Amino acid sequence: KTLDISNLKSLEKLRLGGCRLLEDVQGIENATQNMEELVLPGPYDSIGCSCLSNDFKEQVFK
Repeated sequence: KTLDISNLKSLEKLRLGGCRLLEDVQGIENATQNMEELVLPGPYDSIGCSCLSNDFKEQVFK
C-alpha cells in the first residue's frame, strides 16, 4: 500500500518510522520543496536513505 502526496503544494513536517516507509510515499521529493523538518528515526537516520536523491538530502537535511 502506497501513499501519494505528489499533489501537495507544500509540506512543513513529516515524521516516519524509518527510511523504508519513504519508499511507500509517492511524490515525496516534489511535496517537500519547502519542508522545514523531516524526522526519520533509526540507525541510519535520513542520510542513509538510498531512496532519496543527493540533491534532496542536501536540501532537507542541512
